[in-house]
Amino acid sequence: MTHTHATPTLDGLFRRILARQPDALALCDPFDKQRITGQPPKRLTFAEADRAITALSAHFIEAGLPVNSVIAVQLPNIVEFMLTVLAAHRAGLVVALLPLLWRQAELTVALNRSGARAIEELRRQVEASVDGGPALAHVYPHPIAFNVLPHVDSFLENGYTKEEMKMQNEGRKIMHLPDFRASATCVRVPVYRAHSVALSAEFERPVSVESARAVLANAPGLDLVDEPLSNRYPTPLAAAGKDNCQVGRLRIDCALENGLALWMTGDQLLKGAALNAVQIAELL
Repeated sequence: MTHTHATPTLDGLFRRILARQPDALALCDPFDKQRITGQPPKRLTFAEADRAITALSAHFIEAGLPVNSVIAVQLPNIVEFMLTVLAAHRAGLVVALLPLLWRQAELTVALNRSGARAIEELRRQVEASVDGGPALAHVYPHPIAFNVLPHVDSFLENGYTKEEMKMQNEGRKIMHLPDFRASATCVRVPVYRAHSVALSAEFERPVSVESARAVLANAPGLDLVDEPLSNRYPTPLAAAGKDNCQVGRLRIDCALENGLALWMTGDQLLKGAALNAVQIAELL
């Protein structure tokens, strides 16, 4: 069974509200902007914001930034922040947000993290391997082309990496479950876009595949792609460039009591705070 939701882009969601309510308030600065930036607070309608976004987007394109280029942004929570994010999205760019309190040393580390450099290295390694040459590794400890690396972020004393512990710690906050437990092994794989998760979940009561499909098929921001006999299941290539995440390969977990196993994938560059903010604005 496949259930498909419409997947408008971030810019598409903004334009939809713009078409309906051009004079409605879109962006509003905090009252203390003068103290933070030395500039008076702004209030922009959707029409005014659109003009600013269009101009800034054109500037990005004229600067020669190709689609999917990563730009780093370090701004307080002011109107200019959202204008920059929306303009970058309209120009087909990817925004890397940097915390305001980071020092120069932390900024240097962040700006030199894998990201775009790893994508370029993957391309070079694939070309080298196809040509019979050495696949040299600079970004990661080992070549990523035709390989998988069970190493994301630094290792901790308990044997897990920071990224693996983050899945448990952030899961506790998101689901409001302070006792939530998760054991994860995070692996880097040679794909350009989309993160994937193989999940085995244990419940207090028995759960059926049919009831799980019914819930997931109607979940916002999620596409159910679960027809394995027809070779239809989530893949990074299928999820890349789409706002919705995909879920499939639903089955009863044969190792856990009341367990359910499934496979998910989603474009990590699109499903984030900026998209969620516009979706919330549309609901309002």
